[in-house]
Amino acid sequence: MTSFPLISIITPSLNRATMIESAIQSVLAQNYPNVEHLIMDGGSTDGTLDILKNYPHLRVFSGRDDGMYDALNRGLALVRGEFIGFLNTDDEYLPGAFQNIVSAFIDVDLDATVGTAEMTGMGLQYVLSIDQFDDIFDTLLFGVPIFNSWFFRTGVFQKLGAFDTSFRIAGDREFLVRFALAGLHFHKLKKIIYCYRLHGDSLTLGKNKNQVFSILEEHIKLSNNFDNIISPDDPKREKFRKWLKRDTLEACVQAIKNRNISQFLKYLRLGKQYDEFFAFSFCLRLFARFSHASTN
Repeated sequence: MTSFPLISIITPSLNRATMIESAIQSVLAQNYPNVEHLIMDGGSTDGTLDILKNYPHLRVFSGRDDGMYDALNRGLALVRGEFIGFLNTDDEYLPGAFQNIVSAFIDVDLDATVGTAEMTGMGLQYVLSIDQFDDIFDTLLFGVPIFNSWFFRTGVFQKLGAFDTSFRIAGDREFLVRFALAGLHFHKLKKIIYCYRLHGDSLTLGKNKNQVFSILEEHIKLSNNFDNIISPDDPKREKFRKWLKRDTLEACVQAIKNRNISQFLKYLRLGKQYDEFFAFSFCLRLFARFSHASTN
């Protein structure tokens, strides 16, 4: 490996004029001599493209796409780097991130490296690592996968394929689950390399009820998909069943809160398909949730 292997950064964008510039500058601030930054713009009309013209080093591709993961897949087809990272328009890389990542990839058997991430905004500030649980599957299923803190060898996408565009929010989590199930090797970097900036319009971290329910629906779809393909003898299948039950229960609770009876019945039927005591578990969850709400 050369001293400065080419790093490819892919940023999906749509109408992010108020945010994208700081993301671009965080890449430039790395002072890393061999990087390409691809902006996959979905056809912005808010002045984003005018801002991008101020940075001639960028590789900008603008046109209609079918959502974020379609944009990322289009970027994957264009990258030339040895390593690939994904930067959101509303986030930033922290100083020294690229050099730390490259140093970790000295081990030629590594398929990926993941650093620690900082989350700040909306009155919150905390740090997350991939070690939220003892087992990587527990973190990917029940924790925050901090996908943007991951860097991958380009060959990983040749082995696993691209992102599943049937997901609108959880496609990165789905990809990481495939990565883990394939037994690919990764290194945990004990340094903060990425900063998530929390705000109300964040695709996955926003607070409105529609976003919450959309995330739950995608998690249920994801866990159900893997539950159907993992061997019944594989102990990891029980983890997916546990995740499926947790989010199906929560979807039922959210449907009750939203007074949406059809959604409630849909997820109640799903839960009863794999757990004969699901209705009882739901009653316990509902009682605990509203008992807690009444005391606060």
